[in-house]
Amino acid sequence: MINTRTIILTVVFSILIGLGIYFGIIPEMNNINTRVENLKEKNATLQDTIAKYNTLTEMSKSKDQFDSAKILALNALPDTLEKDKLTLMLEKVTSDDNVTLSALEVGSASTVATAPAKSSPSNQAPTNTNNYKTVSGTISGEATFDKIKIWLTSLENLERLVTIKSLTITNSGSTTNTIKAEITYTAYGITENP
Repeated sequence: MINTRTIILTVVFSILIGLGIYFGIIPEMNNINTRVENLKEKNATLQDTIAKYNTLTEMSKSKDQFDSAKILALNALPDTLEKDKLTLMLEKVTSDDNVTLSALEVGSASTVATAPAKSSPSNQAPTNTNNYKTVSGTISGEATFDKIKIWLTSLENLERLVTIKSLTITNSGSTTNTIKAEITYTAYGITENP
């Protein structure tokens, strides 16, 4: 049998546990709810920051791409046509492609005015002309046919805008399997005040 004392102790412990739950867990639950709300606000702020970061990263990539394109354009069409730099560039590509340089001539720079970008009435002077500088010259090299092909490709793919105007290939006259290539080229640059 259960005695009265055990019943009273059970009731007292139950009351104490109930009070402990009420006064301990309820405030802790409220504290947890408050922390959850704070974390939701911080998460929203973090997501906003991530979105801003991604936007800035994309803008930076666009700017970097623009800057890269601008650098390529300035290298391809410099505002000064320095003969020494062009000579060194042509000598280097010739050496890199294992072609024996026979002759190299770099001419003087000249300014060319192209046709107007927009047509104007026949009774008015042309407007919006695009001026650019050119330097023409010749370069000759001697090598095997395969090396000459590589050399021509390298010349056409310089970082400077260079076009090959004419190409003359002749037998080198030696007993080796080499040929001689003489190239007339034109290098371009923009004017300082287009």
